[in-house]
Amino acid sequence: MEFLHAPRIDRALFEQHCEGLIVTSSCIAGEVIQNLNAQQRKQAVETAAYYRDLLGPERYYLELQLHDNTPELEGINDELVRIGKELGIPTVVTNDTHFVRREDLKTQHMVMSMGMNMTYKEFCSRDFAMDESYHIASGEEMWERFKRYGTTPLEHTRRIADMCDLQLDFGRVQLPEFDIPEGHDAASYLRLVCEEGLMKRFGARRPRPTSSAWPTSSM
Repeated sequence: MEFLHAPRIDRALFEQHCEGLIVTSSCIAGEVIQNLNAQQRKQAVETAAYYRDLLGPERYYLELQLHDNTPELEGINDELVRIGKELGIPTVVTNDTHFVRREDLKTQHMVMSMGMNMTYKEFCSRDFAMDESYHIASGEEMWERFKRYGTTPLEHTRRIADMCDLQLDFGRVQLPEFDIPEGHDAASYLRLVCEEGLMKRFGARRPRPTSSAWPTSSM
């Protein structure tokens, strides 16, 4: 798993392809908040003004988030509200969502530990863990968490949703489709790919798995 620590596009490319986009200022890793965390308020204001001028006040929003394991967000939100008033940029409340339900937290931690090439025990010993609030929150949960900011930022969530034309097909598992070579079924081709990967990673030093270790039933 590759972790990207730099923007995927630069401003020049963004300016070429920003038509029709609705942009929010992002989570704590976003440009504006990173400037605020570095005590660079002037740069934070300039960054917010850049996106406002490029996109217009209807398509750029300063994003307010709250999570128990990130208490600094409260002070950051207060500053974002002030910047929004100064620059005429609307605010919107969002939830930094990484999994669907509260009870999916442990599964999320397991997936993250695999992505970081750690054991689950190693992962839990680090400071990577997130809390249950990173699930898809209901409207009631969002109001209870953000009511201190009034109704307007919540209403902007609906405004953004109404501006988007997107249909999601729920209720079925959507997996990628792979072309299976002739002479293989799904299970035998998966075994072949895994064995080739093992040979690339470990070479001939690693013994081939026994037949009992690899089920051959069709998937």
